[in-house]
Amino acid sequence: MQDHPAESSEGRAPKIAIPRLERGALTPLASEKKDDKAREHRVGRACTNCRKRKRNQALVSLLKDLSIRVGDADKRKIQNVLESVEDDLPPSLTPVKSVKRRKPPASDDEDDDPHGEADAPASVGSNEDLDLLDEDLLRNRESRETGFVGQNSEVQWLRTLQRDLDTAEGEPYGLPYGPPGGSREAILQRSQALDERRKLAGPIRPVADSTFYLDTESIELEVMVDPHELPPPEIAERLFDCFMKKVHRSFPIVANAFEDQFRRYYNAIKRGQPFTVPDKWLAILNLIFAIASQYSHFIHAEWRGDSRDHLIYMTRAIRLIGLKDTLMIVSAPDLDAIQMTGLLSFYYLVIGHVSRAWVMIGISLRLALALGLHLRNEDPSTPASKKETLVRTWWSLHSIECVLSAVTGRPCIIGHEDCTVSLPHIFSKVYSNVGNASGGTPARSDYRASTAQSSSIGGSSPGRMTAAPLSYLDAHINIGLITQKVLAKLYSPRTSTQSWEYIQKAIPELMKELDEWRRSALLDDAPGPKNPFASHEGRREYTLLSFSYYSTKILITRPCLCRTERRIKRQSEGSANFNQKTAEACVQAAQGLTSLLPDQPDLQSLYENAPWWCIIHNIMQAMAVMLLELSYQGTHMTTNGTEITVCVKKLMRWLRAMQTSNPVTQKAYRVICTILRNSSRHFQPNVNALLAEDEPTTKDSRALESHNFPGPASEAAPAEWYGGYYPTHASDADMSTASVDPRFLTDLHQPQPLPQIPPNQYPFFWSDSVQNPSVCSNPFVTSFDQDVPISLSMTDLWPGGGTSGGQASPDMQGFSFQPQQSPYNPEDPCR
Repeated sequence: MQDHPAESSEGRAPKIAIPRLERGALTPLASEKKDDKAREHRVGRACTNCRKRKRNQALVSLLKDLSIRVGDADKRKIQNVLESVEDDLPPSLTPVKSVKRRKPPASDDEDDDPHGEADAPASVGSNEDLDLLDEDLLRNRESRETGFVGQNSEVQWLRTLQRDLDTAEGEPYGLPYGPPGGSREAILQRSQALDERRKLAGPIRPVADSTFYLDTESIELEVMVDPHELPPPEIAERLFDCFMKKVHRSFPIVANAFEDQFRRYYNAIKRGQPFTVPDKWLAILNLIFAIASQYSHFIHAEWRGDSRDHLIYMTRAIRLIGLKDTLMIVSAPDLDAIQMTGLLSFYYLVIGHVSRAWVMIGISLRLALALGLHLRNEDPSTPASKKETLVRTWWSLHSIECVLSAVTGRPCIIGHEDCTVSLPHIFSKVYSNVGNASGGTPARSDYRASTAQSSSIGGSSPGRMTAAPLSYLDAHINIGLITQKVLAKLYSPRTSTQSWEYIQKAIPELMKELDEWRRSALLDDAPGPKNPFASHEGRREYTLLSFSYYSTKILITRPCLCRTERRIKRQSEGSANFNQKTAEACVQAAQGLTSLLPDQPDLQSLYENAPWWCIIHNIMQAMAVMLLELSYQGTHMTTNGTEITVCVKKLMRWLRAMQTSNPVTQKAYRVICTILRNSSRHFQPNVNALLAEDEPTTKDSRALESHNFPGPASEAAPAEWYGGYYPTHASDADMSTASVDPRFLTDLHQPQPLPQIPPNQYPFFWSDSVQNPSVCSNPFVTSFDQDVPISLSMTDLWPGGGTSGGQASPDMQGFSFQPQQSPYNPEDPCR
């Protein structure tokens, strides 16, 4: 008790002041000392780890940034390092490849996740500036003739390649693109972003510097031709059979009855009894000859004529059509005018004048729309054969336009959802079951039932596409419909108002539709031969569809083949993965198209089995895609980049071999070599590898031509063949039937024996002449008197609506063949 202090009066003990102890005065126990050290160590280690983590994050960000700048091998090394340390990284720095294998943990706050693809415009991909024009196309003649080229054209892709190769670093980071949307403010911001990109990226070359088509070259003949002159029967039959086999099966523009008319006409010529036919019929025939003549030179056929024969046939057709006459444009349309303009458009496509071809197919489709060919015809009085002709003509024009829109990047004239005309196979199926004696039209109820299968072509579903195409023509038309839908969804100006997220949703939908077509048309489980160019006609059609498949797949996946990682800010990992996979699919489609070509060039097999009318377009599509990927240093490929180099070398080999007969290929090869040789220094190792085989090929080309494609015994001498005086314009000289002996017109289509004329008098005759001495007629030479020239007058005009040797109705629909010497009235074939 005495140890306790005394209590206060209030019963509480008083407070005692305790002095502060000095820190060193106390000696802590061992356990207490251990706990203090542990606490001090934990605090120090936490600070150290935080500093290390921040340093690692900076290093990882630097490596990720370098991985999109370095080559393929260095990129894989960086990726391996990042994958080895991904367990120590926060989710935001996890490598892209690891995301494919492991699903990231769900975030409680989804608003914090990056989603920049929804804020970026659709034109942030390779289909940039869809609603803008970046050059003055009216500045000179060359730019006007080249015209507008859209972003889905391989010409624009080569232009992009040329721009990227001009700088060592390629496309700069963080270029502005503006927001999506159709408001005035959004459009203005995208326009301002374009101006800013131009300042940062440097000047861009005009489209005319990257095009390899021949629209800027003249196709005018410097000689006058007789529009009613025709080749001899042997050459005419070869040309016509060539057209029917290599063109008509894919584009049945003319009626099947046209072949019967041709046989009867030339049989009458062989008998010496040529009869009168309308000028429009002759114009169609000359266009067929022009297309087939160009094809004969592509394959180096032994029976081919002069290299300018196709121009002569085309000029005759234009004179017969009166295309340069305003009256032809403003006159009422008919089926012949539709077919003539459609064939002329196809001819322009074949010779590489794609801008003219696109304009001409537009005229043809306008005429067809004026006659309602795009709508289902349910007139019970119209013969079934005529309905089938109208259907086949419409879909042929539509298919040509789809090809030209893919080549030029220009829009189609009418949307597929606005067409209700049925596919040709429906007519064939119905008409083959018609068993009435008159062969007339099937019952209206049967016709309605047949067309009900394809009453709608629009909407999100394939529409008229059948689960299993009944014929090659059916599959060919359906792939054209898919191509048209691709161009409308991904490359039309209205797409620029959408976001990049919209593009990422549209691409899988289009790929699904294309894959459905592939499973039904190409039959994946069917084993294919090692040589894709088999002689069987079915294998040829399979090859044609395969080219169309890969070409369309390239168009669908091409928007992702660009540096989206440099353009889209705060892009989600899912969006980055999608862009990566789609870009890789685009390169694989280009490789697949290249695999359709044999390793060693064989020109005859190529033109006989491939889509020869647009084969340069297909080759340059694949070429541009793979060169772009090489310029990106294999950024989008998970496989070895050497495979791309091998494919590019293969395509370069083909272009070199095709130069001997195709001027479009010659220019395409020159454009590619110019782009590669003018590229920046960092791309030169690839250039040296690609152009290693580029040597003077004149000697080798001649050896290839003489070995595989023997020519005729004697070639025509072009300079001597056109000897003598020829007016250069139609207004300078003319040949009027009023001043010509009737025997000249009667014998005009007959092969005449060569007269014995001194060579110095008429140098255009040569000793070893071909069978047609007057391929291009001389207005001073007749078949009845070689020494008396035809009287010419400046007031004489070419026969505007006349026929060879007589008058006939200008309406081709009901023309009847009339002999000149004996009555002959065959049955009028239904067109």
